[in-house]
Amino acid sequence: LERLERIQKTRPRWFRACWQGEPEETAGLHFQPRDWPRYSDMGDAWRIHSGLQWQTYRKVDCTVVIALDWAHKGKKDSDHTAFVASAMTDDGLVLVLDVVCERLRYEENGPALAKFCRKWRPDDGAMIVVSDDDMLSDAMAVECRRYREVPEVRRLGIRSRSKIVRAQAGIIRSQNGRFLVPEHPKPWYETMADQLASFTGEEGAEDDIADCFGILGRVADDFQPGDEHDDYEPLLGSGGYPSAGGW
Repeated sequence: LERLERIQKTRPRWFRACWQGEPEETAGLHFQPRDWPRYSDMGDAWRIHSGLQWQTYRKVDCTVVIALDWAHKGKKDSDHTAFVASAMTDDGLVLVLDVVCERLRYEENGPALAKFCRKWRPDDGAMIVVSDDDMLSDAMAVECRRYREVPEVRRLGIRSRSKIVRAQAGIIRSQNGRFLVPEHPKPWYETMADQLASFTGEEGAEDDIADCFGILGRVADDFQPGDEHDDYEPLLGSGGYPSAGGW
Protein backbone atom coordinates (compact mmCIF):
# COMPACT_ATOMS: atom_id res chain seq x y z
CA LEU A 1 0.00 0.00 0.00
CA GLU A 2 2.81 2.42 0.89
CA ARG A 3 4.45 1.67 -2.45
CA LEU A 4 1.25 2.44 -4.35
CA GLU A 5 0.79 5.69 -2.44
CA ARG A 6 4.36 6.68 -3.28
CA ILE A 7 3.78 5.92 -6.98
CA GLN A 8 0.54 7.91 -6.93
CA LYS A 9 2.35 10.95 -5.53
CA THR A 10 5.50 10.80 -7.64
CA ARG A 11 4.04 9.58 -10.93
CA PRO A 12 0.34 10.56 -10.93
CA ARG A 13 -0.17 10.24 -14.70
CA TRP A 14 1.32 6.75 -14.71
CA PHE A 15 -0.84 5.80 -11.73
CA ARG A 16 -4.02 7.04 -13.42
CA ALA A 17 -3.24 5.03 -16.52
CA CYS A 18 -2.55 1.77 -14.70
CA TRP A 19 -5.10 1.92 -11.95
CA GLN A 20 -7.85 4.20 -13.20
CA GLY A 21 -8.06 3.06 -16.81
CA GLU A 22 -6.77 6.22 -18.52
CA PRO A 23 -4.01 4.87 -20.84
CA GLU A 24 -4.02 7.99 -23.01
CA GLU A 25 -2.58 9.89 -20.06
CA THR A 26 0.87 8.33 -20.43
CA ALA A 27 1.49 7.41 -24.04
CA GLY A 28 5.11 6.33 -24.25
CA LEU A 29 5.74 6.43 -20.48
CA HIS A 30 4.86 2.90 -19.40
CA PHE A 31 7.92 1.09 -20.74
CA GLN A 32 11.18 2.96 -21.33
CA PRO A 33 13.44 0.24 -22.76
CA ARG A 34 16.19 2.59 -23.90
CA ASP A 35 16.87 3.31 -20.22
CA TRP A 36 17.00 -0.34 -19.18
CA PRO A 37 20.24 -1.71 -17.74
CA ARG A 38 22.48 -3.82 -19.95
CA TYR A 39 24.03 -7.26 -19.64
CA SER A 40 27.05 -8.81 -21.35
CA ASP A 41 27.23 -12.33 -22.79
CA MET A 42 30.42 -13.99 -21.55
CA GLY A 43 29.86 -17.33 -23.30
CA ASP A 44 28.85 -19.60 -20.43
CA ALA A 45 27.55 -16.76 -18.25
CA TRP A 46 25.90 -13.35 -18.30
CA ARG A 47 27.44 -10.39 -16.53
CA ILE A 48 25.80 -7.19 -15.32
CA HIS A 49 27.14 -4.09 -13.65
CA SER A 50 25.64 -3.74 -10.17
CA GLY A 51 26.67 -0.59 -8.35
CA LEU A 52 30.47 -0.65 -8.16
CA GLN A 53 30.70 -4.37 -8.80
CA TRP A 54 30.04 -6.89 -11.56
CA GLN A 55 27.55 -9.68 -10.97
CA THR A 56 27.89 -12.92 -12.94
CA TYR A 57 25.10 -15.42 -13.61
CA ARG A 58 25.96 -18.85 -15.00
CA LYS A 59 23.65 -19.78 -17.85
CA VAL A 60 23.05 -23.25 -16.43
CA ASP A 61 21.68 -21.64 -13.25
CA CYS A 62 19.08 -19.59 -15.11
CA THR A 63 15.73 -20.69 -16.49
CA VAL A 64 14.80 -19.77 -20.04
CA VAL A 65 11.26 -18.39 -20.15
CA ILE A 66 9.56 -17.79 -23.50
CA ALA A 67 6.45 -15.57 -23.49
CA LEU A 68 4.00 -15.90 -26.38
CA ASP A 69 1.38 -13.65 -27.91
CA TRP A 70 -0.36 -15.57 -30.68
CA ALA A 71 -2.00 -14.19 -33.79
CA HIS A 72 -2.72 -15.52 -37.25
CA LYS A 73 -2.40 -13.75 -40.56
CA GLY A 74 -5.76 -13.12 -42.13
CA LYS A 75 -6.57 -9.61 -43.18
CA LYS A 76 -3.94 -7.04 -44.12
CA ASP A 77 -3.93 -5.33 -40.72
CA SER A 78 -3.95 -8.50 -38.63
CA ASP A 79 -1.87 -8.66 -35.45
CA HIS A 80 1.62 -10.07 -35.26
CA THR A 81 2.68 -13.22 -33.47
CA ALA A 82 5.32 -12.34 -30.88
CA PHE A 83 7.82 -14.55 -29.04
CA VAL A 84 10.12 -13.12 -26.36
CA ALA A 85 12.89 -15.33 -24.96
CA SER A 86 14.37 -14.39 -21.61
CA ALA A 87 16.69 -15.77 -18.96
CA MET A 88 15.30 -15.57 -15.45
CA THR A 89 17.74 -15.45 -12.55
CA ASP A 90 17.12 -16.71 -9.05
CA ASP A 91 17.08 -13.13 -7.71
CA GLY A 92 14.37 -11.88 -10.05
CA LEU A 93 16.22 -10.35 -12.99
CA VAL A 94 14.87 -10.93 -16.49
CA LEU A 95 17.49 -10.83 -19.26
CA VAL A 96 15.88 -10.33 -22.67
CA LEU A 97 17.56 -12.74 -25.11
CA ASP A 98 15.56 -12.57 -28.32
CA VAL A 99 12.36 -11.15 -29.81
CA VAL A 100 10.38 -12.30 -32.83
CA CYS A 101 7.38 -10.31 -34.06
CA GLU A 102 5.90 -11.14 -37.46
CA ARG A 103 2.66 -11.97 -39.22
CA LEU A 104 2.18 -15.72 -39.51
CA ARG A 105 -0.58 -17.92 -40.84
CA TYR A 106 -2.18 -20.19 -38.26
CA GLU A 107 -0.33 -23.26 -39.52
CA GLU A 108 2.99 -21.40 -39.41
CA ASN A 109 2.81 -20.58 -35.70
CA GLY A 110 3.69 -24.03 -34.38
CA PRO A 111 6.77 -24.59 -36.58
CA ALA A 112 7.98 -21.03 -35.85
CA LEU A 113 7.79 -21.63 -32.09
CA ALA A 114 9.50 -25.02 -32.42
CA LYS A 115 12.39 -23.35 -34.25
CA PHE A 116 12.56 -20.61 -31.60
CA CYS A 117 12.62 -23.18 -28.78
CA ARG A 118 15.40 -25.15 -30.50
CA LYS A 119 17.45 -21.98 -30.66
CA TRP A 120 17.10 -21.14 -26.99
CA ARG A 121 16.67 -24.49 -25.24
CA PRO A 122 19.49 -24.67 -22.66
CA ASP A 123 21.90 -27.60 -22.84
CA ASP A 124 21.70 -28.12 -19.10
CA GLY A 125 18.82 -26.17 -17.66
CA ALA A 126 15.10 -25.56 -17.69
CA MET A 127 12.76 -23.94 -20.19
CA ILE A 128 9.23 -22.65 -19.59
CA VAL A 129 6.87 -21.53 -22.35
CA VAL A 130 3.87 -19.43 -21.29
CA SER A 131 1.00 -17.47 -22.85
CA ASP A 132 -2.31 -15.96 -21.85
CA ASP A 133 -5.31 -18.28 -21.92
CA ASP A 134 -7.48 -16.69 -24.61
CA MET A 135 -9.20 -18.93 -27.14
CA LEU A 136 -6.41 -18.80 -29.75
CA SER A 137 -3.79 -19.59 -27.10
CA ASP A 138 -5.77 -22.60 -25.94
CA ALA A 139 -5.96 -23.90 -29.50
CA MET A 140 -2.26 -23.26 -30.12
CA ALA A 141 -1.28 -25.02 -26.90
CA VAL A 142 -2.89 -28.17 -28.27
CA GLU A 143 -1.35 -27.63 -31.73
CA CYS A 144 2.14 -27.22 -30.23
CA ARG A 145 2.03 -30.71 -28.74
CA ARG A 146 2.91 -31.89 -32.24
CA TYR A 147 6.43 -30.51 -31.75
CA ARG A 148 8.69 -32.19 -29.23
CA GLU A 149 10.97 -29.12 -29.14
CA VAL A 150 8.16 -27.14 -27.48
CA PRO A 151 7.53 -27.76 -23.75
CA GLU A 152 3.89 -27.89 -22.69
CA VAL A 153 2.61 -24.33 -23.06
CA ARG A 154 1.41 -22.99 -19.72
CA ARG A 155 -1.36 -20.42 -19.73
CA LEU A 156 -2.07 -17.47 -17.45
CA GLY A 157 -5.70 -16.54 -16.87
CA ILE A 158 -6.63 -13.11 -18.19
CA ARG A 159 -10.14 -13.00 -16.68
CA SER A 160 -11.19 -10.23 -19.11
CA ARG A 161 -8.66 -7.77 -17.68
CA SER A 162 -7.75 -4.81 -19.86
CA LYS A 163 -4.37 -4.79 -21.57
CA ILE A 164 -3.03 -2.08 -19.29
CA VAL A 165 -3.96 -4.06 -16.18
CA ARG A 166 -2.42 -7.26 -17.56
CA ALA A 167 0.77 -5.31 -18.31
CA GLN A 168 1.12 -3.87 -14.80
CA ALA A 169 3.56 -6.48 -13.49
CA GLY A 170 5.84 -5.96 -16.50
CA ILE A 171 5.63 -2.17 -16.29
CA ILE A 172 6.50 -2.10 -12.59
CA ARG A 173 9.36 -4.54 -13.08
CA SER A 174 10.73 -2.48 -15.95
CA GLN A 175 10.58 0.71 -13.86
CA ASN A 176 12.53 -1.06 -11.12
CA GLY A 177 15.35 -1.96 -13.52
CA ARG A 178 14.55 -5.68 -13.47
CA PHE A 179 14.45 -6.11 -17.25
CA LEU A 180 17.86 -6.08 -18.92
CA VAL A 181 18.78 -5.92 -22.61
CA PRO A 182 22.00 -6.89 -24.41
CA GLU A 183 24.95 -4.53 -24.14
CA HIS A 184 25.35 -4.68 -27.91
CA PRO A 185 21.94 -4.10 -29.57
CA LYS A 186 20.54 -6.98 -31.60
CA PRO A 187 18.60 -6.68 -34.89
CA TRP A 188 15.30 -6.98 -33.01
CA TYR A 189 16.11 -4.29 -30.45
CA GLU A 190 14.72 -1.24 -32.27
CA THR A 191 11.41 -2.96 -33.10
CA MET A 192 11.04 -4.00 -29.47
CA ALA A 193 12.03 -0.60 -28.09
CA ASP A 194 9.74 1.34 -30.44
CA GLN A 195 6.70 -0.78 -29.66
CA LEU A 196 7.25 -0.78 -25.90
CA ALA A 197 7.90 2.95 -25.79
CA SER A 198 4.64 3.67 -27.61
CA PHE A 199 2.50 1.22 -25.61
CA THR A 200 -0.63 2.86 -24.19
CA GLY A 201 -2.87 -0.10 -23.45
CA GLU A 202 -5.50 1.06 -25.91
CA GLU A 203 -7.36 -1.69 -27.71
CA GLY A 204 -6.38 -2.11 -31.35
CA ALA A 205 -2.88 -0.66 -30.98
CA GLU A 206 0.23 -2.60 -31.91
CA ASP A 207 1.13 -4.21 -28.62
CA ASP A 208 2.10 -7.82 -29.28
CA ILE A 209 5.58 -7.47 -27.79
CA ALA A 210 4.22 -5.46 -24.85
CA ASP A 211 1.78 -8.28 -24.12
CA CYS A 212 4.74 -10.66 -23.89
CA PHE A 213 6.49 -8.38 -21.40
CA GLY A 214 3.33 -8.26 -19.33
CA ILE A 215 3.40 -12.06 -19.23
CA LEU A 216 7.09 -12.09 -18.27
CA GLY A 217 6.40 -9.67 -15.44
CA ARG A 218 3.59 -11.83 -14.08
CA VAL A 219 5.76 -14.96 -14.31
CA ALA A 220 8.75 -13.28 -12.65
CA ASP A 221 6.62 -12.09 -9.73
CA ASP A 222 6.06 -15.67 -8.61
CA PHE A 223 8.96 -17.54 -10.14
CA GLN A 224 10.67 -20.05 -7.86
CA PRO A 225 13.83 -21.55 -9.35
CA GLY A 226 14.42 -25.28 -9.08
CA ASP A 227 17.20 -26.57 -6.85
CA GLU A 228 19.89 -28.77 -8.34
CA HIS A 229 20.07 -30.64 -5.05
CA ASP A 230 16.46 -31.75 -5.17
CA ASP A 231 14.19 -32.97 -7.93
CA TYR A 232 11.96 -29.92 -8.12
CA GLU A 233 11.32 -28.16 -11.37
CA PRO A 234 11.02 -24.37 -11.50
CA LEU A 235 7.58 -23.33 -10.31
CA LEU A 236 5.19 -20.61 -11.37
CA GLY A 237 2.54 -19.24 -9.06
CA SER A 238 -0.53 -17.14 -9.64
CA GLY A 239 0.43 -14.00 -7.73
CA GLY A 240 -2.91 -12.27 -8.09
CA TYR A 241 -3.38 -13.45 -11.67
CA PRO A 242 -5.07 -16.84 -11.13
CA SER A 243 -6.00 -18.86 -14.16
CA ALA A 244 -9.43 -20.38 -14.41
CA GLY A 245 -8.18 -23.91 -13.89
CA GLY A 246 -4.74 -23.34 -12.38
CA TRP A 247 -1.62 -24.55 -14.10
